[in-house]
Parts: sequence; structure tokens; C-alpha cells
Amino acid sequence: MQGISRALYGALVVSALLGACGGGGGGGGGGGDSGTASSPSGSGSTSAPAETPLTVKVSVNGTPATPDASGIYAVKPGDTVMVTPSQAASWTSTNGTASAITLRNPSISGSQWASQLVNTLTTTTLYTVKASAGTTLSATTVFSVAAADARNGSYELYGASGARLTLAVNFDIGTYAMADATGGGNAASGAFSAVAGESGSYVFATDRITSATNTARFRVAGDTIVGAFPFVDSRQTSSNVHSVRPFVASRALITEQASLDGTYNRFVVTTATDGSTNSGISQMQITGGGTLMTFCANMTIYLIGNCPAGSQVQYSISAGSRPGLWARQSLTDPSEPIGGLAVARINGQNVYLSAGRSPGSTTNSGFQIGLPETGYWPTTVARGGSTEGTWGTSTVTATSYSRAVLWPDATANIQTATVGMMGGPLGIRVGRTPANAPYFLMQSSKLFAMIGARDVPATAGYLQLGLID
Repeated sequence: MQGISRALYGALVVSALLGACGGGGGGGGGGGDSGTASSPSGSGSTSAPAETPLTVKVSVNGTPATPDASGIYAVKPGDTVMVTPSQAASWTSTNGTASAITLRNPSISGSQWASQLVNTLTTTTLYTVKASAGTTLSATTVFSVAAADARNGSYELYGASGARLTLAVNFDIGTYAMADATGGGNAASGAFSAVAGESGSYVFATDRITSATNTARFRVAGDTIVGAFPFVDSRQTSSNVHSVRPFVASRALITEQASLDGTYNRFVVTTATDGSTNSGISQMQITGGGTLMTFCANMTIYLIGNCPAGSQVQYSISAGSRPGLWARQSLTDPSEPIGGLAVARINGQNVYLSAGRSPGSTTNSGFQIGLPETGYWPTTVARGGSTEGTWGTSTVTATSYSRAVLWPDATANIQTATVGMMGGPLGIRVGRTPANAPYFLMQSSKLFAMIGARDVPATAGYLQLGLID
């Protein structure tokens, strides 16, 4: 060391220090000066950190779900689906068919997308939910939603209380809604569920029922619903008082005027705010391509062709406020206000329906149902409600009537009557209970109706409606 000059010694020290710091060799890359991490190979090349991918987990009705081979999740209408992202996300969703899927009870946040999927179509349709994070990450979930229940939809309801409403039902999610365009206080909505022990019957959930047993129920056949509901009691001046009354609802109203023609046996019940009720039984006819209605206003129940001229009451019929609704104007008494009517097509037969305030009255409400005249009278079983607030099953033969009755107070009993022919319409039969109380019965291929005799205190104003099994 003594023979090495001070200058050379200094140069050797600097060189050793540079080698220890990795600054030299390999062609002098200088990578340590850039501020980025060097590659694992030490070559000096660099890359940005890998972005965490966005993934999602899917559950249906609370259970983890697996897609099919195409990556699509098959669900039923009304199922609740939940999509959970692996990191906070924003959401977009689209219908495969415009407006096919609607959302019920949605719950959407950065940490989840959840909703019931309600299909409005009777065909399978797709619904897509897309999660996005930042500007580059996304994950798409596609649901194939099965066809909606064919019974879903809106029905025009005619109630024995005199109410005429629009009833919307959805069997996929078990909900109903009654819209009351008249402002009469009958608007209502809620859930419904199957009745245990009576296949095909459903019970309305409503806080209007305070009795031990809920007799507000219904049954469905094709485009027809027959049931009972706590409508505003038309015998009361207050719209806060409700009573269970039977109804018929249809989504198959006749819109072609000429198809209204027919001969109908008509039952009428009227109620007044003074508490009085009464019945009407007669035969009526619509003729002239649906332009003329004639009924027989006589205490005797005549065939319309035998009705005395002085008892014939006639109305002209014209188009109403919307398709399926018709206006009637009295030709016998032109001062009578215009009324309304509809004719539903039920199981291939016409059924006449009308409900509302009696023309010209501020206190009386009425309900009318007309079934086609026929001499055919098979043994039938029908289920439905009555103006007594009961629900029951009626068995009718050519000679007998029996009804298993469930009362609102939870009691049950059997009502019976003998059944026989009467002079006049073949489609109306007379029934008498063991106490000799008089009633009248009629039936079509799908509906059964029973009414109390008019002006008889024990029976007047009673009406029972049932859907035949």
C-alpha cells in the first residue's frame, strides 16, 4: 500500500463503493433513479400493479345460485334475487323485452343489488344486471325469468254492495289491488294466500276483517274471479263501515255490441242507507244487435215473451266510457238517469252484470246478474260468498240444495232446501228451506246464484254467488 499513490487509492475506494451500491455493470441502466420498482429479474424493467378483478355472487330467495352452461340464472316470477359485488359498484339494469320485468321491493346500494323480479308477460324473458367499478371493471348477471302466471291481470269487479271496481291480482307475488274510480272508499290493496284445506280458494289479507274467521275469499276460473270482500257497507252513510259481500269479476267483457244479444234470467239486490234491502227476479232480453234491452217488471216471473205489455220496460244501449262498458237509457221513462251494464263471456256463455247507485237515487245501491236462459240443470258444486258475510260450498241437484256454511264467528253449519220447477223461465228454480222460507236459484255453465224472494222480510236482499267446480 505504501507504493500506491494517494490519488490512485482514492479512485479504488470510489470504485468499490459504487459496486456495492449496484450502480454499475450491465451497461449502466440507471434504473434506481426512476422511482419505480425494478423487475424481479433485476433487469431494470417495470410494470403497474395488477387491478383487482370485479366478481359477483348471486343468490335467489336467500340461497346461493348457480348459472347454467350459458352463464344464465333461471328464476321464477316473483323470486327475490341478490347480486353481491366483490367491491363497491354502481349498477345498470335492462329488460330483454321492453317493460317486461318490473321490480318489487328493490334494495340497491354499492354493496348489493336486490329485488323481486315480476314478469308481466306470459312468456319467458331476460333481465340483465350489470355491476361497474371505476372505468374499466364490470360484471354482468343475466336472469331468465319464467312466464308470468296466466291468471295475473286486471278484472272488472261487480259487487253485491253496488261497488264497481278494477281488481288487479298477481299470483306470482300474492298481491291484490282494488281501484275505486268513484271515490266511494272501496280502494284497497294487500296480500292474499291459499286457503288451507280448500284447494283453489284464496283469502284476502285486509285490516277491514276483525272477525274470528276471514270469509273474504275468492276462486278463479279462466278470465273470471268469484269471491267476497269487505266493501263499504251501502246500508250505512259512513264509508268507514265495511261488510263482506259477494262479487263477480271478469277480464273478458264483450266489446262487440251485436254479441250482447241474448235472453237472461236476472237477479237484482238493492240496499239503502236506511238499512232496508230487497230482491228482484225477472227475465230480460237484449235484441237488435245489442241496441235494445227489455225486462219484465211484474211480481209474476214471466217468460219475456209472455210478459204483459204494460209490464215491459225498455232501454236503449249505446257505447259507454270505454270498451266493454255500455250505457243504458230508459225508453219507458226518459227522465231516468243513464245507467251502465256489461256482459262478460264466462266459460263460453254470456253473463249480464251491473252495479252502482240505482238510477236517480242517492240512497239506494244495486247489483244485477243475469245468466242465460236454459232448461239444462245438472248437479253442481259451487263455492263462494253471500250477503250474510259467509263463505260456503253449495251442492245443487234437480230436487235439493245443501250448503256447508262457514260464518265469520268461526261457527259452521249446513243449510238445506228442496228445489223444484216453477212456471215461467226454465233456468230459474224455486227453493224452500225447512222453515218454508222462499228462495230462487239459477246457474250457468260456471256460475251459481241464489236470491231471497222479494218483499219477504226473512229473505229479501239475500244473495249468494258461487263458482262451479
